[in-house]
Amino acid sequence: MEANSENLKTFNVRKNQRFESKKRKLEALLNLFHEDKDPVPKPKKKQKESLEKSYKDLKDELKNYIKKPEVEPNFYLSPPGLKAKVSINSETIKDTVDPLFIEDIYLLLLRSAIGHQSPFPVGWAKLEQPQNVAKTVLLVVEGITKSDVIKHRDKLSNIEAIFKNNVVEIASSNDSFASQLCNLHQVTDFHLREKNTYSTMFPKDKEVKIDAPEDPKPASKLHLLLSPIQMAMENYPFPQSVFQHSQGKNYVFSKDAYNPVTDASPLFALDCEMCLTDKGKSELTRIAVIDEKLETVYHTLVKPHNNIVDYLTRYSGITESMLLDVETRLSDVQKHLQTILPPDVILCGQSLNVDLHALQMIHPYVIDTSLIFNSCGIRGKKDSLKSLALRHLDERIQNKGKAGHDPIEDAVATMKLVLLKLENGVQYGDACFEEDSSEVKTTEEPSKTVEDSSMSFFARLRKHLKKCCLIGSQETLNQYDAKTLPKAVQKYVKSNCKKVLKTTLKHLNEYDFVVSHFVFADLSEGTFEELNNILVKLHEACGNRTMLTALLSETDKSKFADIKSGLFMATLKKINDQC
Repeated sequence: MEANSENLKTFNVRKNQRFESKKRKLEALLNLFHEDKDPVPKPKKKQKESLEKSYKDLKDELKNYIKKPEVEPNFYLSPPGLKAKVSINSETIKDTVDPLFIEDIYLLLLRSAIGHQSPFPVGWAKLEQPQNVAKTVLLVVEGITKSDVIKHRDKLSNIEAIFKNNVVEIASSNDSFASQLCNLHQVTDFHLREKNTYSTMFPKDKEVKIDAPEDPKPASKLHLLLSPIQMAMENYPFPQSVFQHSQGKNYVFSKDAYNPVTDASPLFALDCEMCLTDKGKSELTRIAVIDEKLETVYHTLVKPHNNIVDYLTRYSGITESMLLDVETRLSDVQKHLQTILPPDVILCGQSLNVDLHALQMIHPYVIDTSLIFNSCGIRGKKDSLKSLALRHLDERIQNKGKAGHDPIEDAVATMKLVLLKLENGVQYGDACFEEDSSEVKTTEEPSKTVEDSSMSFFARLRKHLKKCCLIGSQETLNQYDAKTLPKAVQKYVKSNCKKVLKTTLKHLNEYDFVVSHFVFADLSEGTFEELNNILVKLHEACGNRTMLTALLSETDKSKFADIKSGLFMATLKKINDQC
């Protein structure tokens, strides 16, 4: 016992000696930084604080002298962003580019505002050292389109001077930016919120529309339908005549005409298996369709016209011998589906867009289980059908090894998942869903990651202590969802563009995130000169490391179109930047 006590004493003495030695070295180093000041005084009497605390205080003081300078943030487009790039002053402007979506803009604004605290990656651009961005300023310019900018580019020289090559085309739902920014963290309820009627994404003679009741059930099929903009974002096929960015060239419609979709519309689950042909693309080899009673409505093997170079047996379950005597072709499948599908049927599938492209078929009413279920809490990250079946159905599927998948099994699992969702409510199984900005509703105890990921945009900024303000007309500011907008977000109501600009310049340095709305109802030659002047004045007023962004889009109060196009531009203000 005495030996142990003696060893402990020896250990403590040596420990104190080490700290004393380190302290002396730190004091000597600090004295080098105090050349014009008195040297670090040595204590005359024993200090009450512990040796460890004294050592820590000296280390903290030293850090103030040797702290590394902040690295300048940097912003530029990555390959997906370059595909959406619009060269306004180019002699040859591309008619079509691959547009970005409002969600992409949301992710950049979030990364710019809270840096690495954002759980979402920005796939279309690089924002390096985002934690060193001083503030974010967004101009929302309504009433000016891409074609207006190109037509009057000689009067908008400051776009090129300020934003240089960081101008991209975007596509968005025909809703106000304010509403979209507040609700992008949700994927359900779109049709019931917006009363969307698919007015232009499908030809008028197809009579595609939604018949939503004023007081829908808590868990309605209509809650789960994908909207046109969601379908576009997920690369669902559209007729190119109405959405030029679609890959639906030469595709067929699932019906000649449709009935309005209602909560009583039938559900069919669909799953396809594909092979790889010598044309370098996946082509249909097998299809299964299941109804709500889990009965098989249609199941057949399909032989592609092109030569198969890989049967993808480990996934598709298809072998050369299985297709040897098959005479059914893609066109036969299309005709059969057009016959058996009801005119208001809702097709369900896991990443159903892939199956519809394999079928070369366009269908307006869809539910996608890869979107309505989410276990990780980050929108955009999808669970596999196999993991969803195990988690929610306690069933093991796709476990046949090299024998591959069974489309009937997959379609049945998909239908069960949709029915389970309808039984338990739209929030079931979706860690990103929230009923309001203050709570997250999931079937499990929400983790910190889930809670963070389900927050609305402004609630997230407030959580990170960012001061935000909105500037615009009363009509514009009323479009922000009061349920998801924290009370701490300051609003400045201004009736016209001149007052909006003046207020923005006045309060620019008081906030971390500023959104200013400029609405141009009637365009004239002076409109574009006014916008050009607004851009340069704001750019000059922004301090170093300010992320200055602008969103230009048309105004369509009639809600005639399902999707509207616009331009988004961004730049990081640097000390020597001049227009």
